[in-house]
Order: sequence, then structure tokens, then C-alpha cells
Amino acid sequence: MPAWIGHQNRALAASLTANNQVASLPAQNLQNPHGDTANAWQTTPGTTGANVTIDTGSAAATWQLFALARTNLSPAAVVRWRVGSQAALNGIEPLAYDSGDLSGTVQAGYGQSIHLAPQVVAGQMCRVSILNASNADGFLSVALLYAGPAYRAGGLSYQSAWMREATQDVTLTRGGQEFIVPRFARRAWDVAFPSVPGAEVYPEIAEAMQASERGQNVLFLPFDSGPLANVGRDAVFGRMLPQGGVGFTNHTGLRRTWRARFVERL
Repeated sequence: MPAWIGHQNRALAASLTANNQVASLPAQNLQNPHGDTANAWQTTPGTTGANVTIDTGSAAATWQLFALARTNLSPAAVVRWRVGSQAALNGIEPLAYDSGDLSGTVQAGYGQSIHLAPQVVAGQMCRVSILNASNADGFLSVALLYAGPAYRAGGLSYQSAWMREATQDVTLTRGGQEFIVPRFARRAWDVAFPSVPGAEVYPEIAEAMQASERGQNVLFLPFDSGPLANVGRDAVFGRMLPQGGVGFTNHTGLRRTWRARFVERL
């Protein structure tokens, strides 16, 4: 089974600007690794349509995987991703990529929108536009954003498993009754790759590990298409925690094994 891993988030080192924002919750907050609303980009009350522009300063910047996570977007939200030069974003030159208006990408209760372009594209800037006129809050709030290239990690094992991790305060009485105070819950994936090309270890897997070691979030997307695909629910953007080392499948050393846990960043 295929899976995609995004560990080169162009937004982290780029200049971020928004056409609308609360002064204390600017677009620059999207460079923060935490997914809470206190660290989000938020539009002013009554504004349910806005955009954020990522300027890398380099026309050679590559893009393929895009995500908005930890948002207040409703299932009616329409999201559009565009890549190109300033002139292209202004409609003067052709765009390097235009996703068109994407509807139905946000699943109720998950608050994230994921998009995978058919192929890698290059361009200095990336702009995400959001329209969510029926938003119950009356404003847009996005805490986490990923925009950049992606590693197609083939051979995801059927032993891989999706889960939810919950933290609770539990009081147990003498009679055996349990009183539970929920604290937080987050989604996670335990993934196994039993046979990947050795040539992918250092440029991709090791780089993803190092990004997470630095505290950056890594985007994991399994099943981008087909009967198993449920992109809006399955994708997890957060810490990548290696589970053991990178092993070998046989004596040749040409194929490698590795496991990891991806944990949603709150």
C-alpha cells in the first residue's frame, strides 16, 4: 500500500502574509508547531473568506502535498491551492499549479483539509485561499499548515494501525465505580514499512526523522486514493517517533525495514 510523508514544510522558513488577520493571531503563527487556537492564524470577526501566501524567495521551490490542520473549518469549506510567481498569482502569468476549488475535503470533527497534487511542481510562492461562509464561528482559524514536497513511501504494511490516544483523570471508588475526567485525545498511526529501497533511507527517511527531532511536524498520508482512502480523516500531522532502528530485509542490504508512530500535534 502507498503512503506519503511530508517533512520539508516550505512554510517554516518562508515569508507568510495574509490578506486578513487578527493582529495578535497573524499568519506567522502558522510557523509554530503547536495546534492550539492560541497559536493559530485567525481572521477578524465576520471574515469567512481569506488567503495566506507563502513566499520562499526561490523559483526552484518544489511543492506537491498541502494540508490545513487543527482548523475550525466546516465540511462546507472550499479550499484552493495555487503555486507560481507573484505575477502568476496576480493573473498576469500562467500558474505552475492550480488545484481549483476543492470542496468536501474537511470532515466533520476532524477540521483538516488535505490535498495531493498529481506531480511535483516548482514555484516561488504558494497561496491557499479559503471560503467558509457558513462557518459557525464567523471567522477562520487555522493552527497548522503544510505545503511542500512529499516522499512516496511505498510498501506500507497491513500491520500498520490507526488509533486514538486519550489522556484521562480516572478516580476509582472502593465499589469499583470509575469517574472519568477527559483531558485530551489525539489521533495516531503505528506504521511499518517492511521493504523499502536502501537508496531512500538517507535522503528521505533519515531527513524526516531529523525534522521531527528538531520539533517539526511531519505529515503522514496513507491511501491517497482507492477504496481505502479517507484522506480527511486518515492524515496525521504531528510528531514522527521512530520505533526502533532501520533494519535489513536480507543479506544484500538493498532493501530496508523501518517503523514509526505519527502522533497528531495538539
